Amino acid sequence: MTQSGGAANANDSHAGHYATLRDAELIVAMRRSEQEAFVEFIERHRILVWNHARDLGVAAPERRSWSEEVLHDCALALVRDGATIPANLPGYLIVSARRKFFAQLRSASDDETFDELVEEELDCGSTIEEEEAANSLPEPVLRLLDRLTTSLTADEELLLVWKGHHVPYTTIAEWLGETRSAVAQRIWRLTKRVSEAAEQIIAPFSSADQEAVRRFLHVRKEDRNETP
Repeated sequence: MTQSGGAANANDSHAGHYATLRDAELIVAMRRSEQEAFVEFIERHRILVWNHARDLGVAAPERRSWSEEVLHDCALALVRDGATIPANLPGYLIVSARRKFFAQLRSASDDETFDELVEEELDCGSTIEEEEAANSLPEPVLRLLDRLTTSLTADEELLLVWKGHHVPYTTIAEWLGETRSAVAQRIWRLTKRVSEAAEQIIAPFSSADQEAVRRFLHVRKEDRNETP
C-alpha cells in the first residue's frame, strides 16, 4: 500500500467514526471544534431540513442554500457556552427551520406584505393572525404544559406541540424516522396519560379554558383506530 493510499484510508476511517456517533455525541465532538463532526452534522440532517424547506414552500433554486444556512445556524447555536443538547435533534432542527421561515416572511420588503408572502409561499391564503395562531398554542394549553414540565420528556412535549400545531402524523413520522402508525400510537398513549393528569390541574381554570385544554387533548377517531 502506498503512503498516499494509507493516508486516504485513515481519513476515510476517521470520517466514518463520526457517522457512527449518536446526535448527542456528535454535538459534543462539535464542541471540541472537530471539523469532521460539523461535516457529519450537516450531511446527516441535510435531507430532513431540505424536505421541510420544500414543504414550507422555499423556492427550489434557494432550497439547498437555505437548508444549509439553517443547519449552520443550528450548529453554531448548539456549540455556544451554556447551550443544552436537544433530546430530539430532528425536532429541534424542524422547529428552527419553521422559525427562520416565518421570521423571514415578517421581515420582507414593504412592497410585499407578510399576508401576500404567506399566500404565495404556502399556497394557503392565510392571514398573519391565522399563521401565527397555527404556530402557537392556546394560553390555557401553555399553562398546562408548564405545570407538566417535570413529568414530560423533551420528546413528549415536542410531540404534544406538534399535535397542537396539527402537523400531519405522516410528516412527524418522516421527521422522526418512524412509521405513521408508531407515531399515532405514541401520541395516543401520551395524550391519554396527559388527559388523566390534566383534569386535576385545570380544575381552577375557567370553563372556557378547560374546554380549550380538552379540545387540545382530543384524540381523533382515525388515530384511535390505529392503536392496539
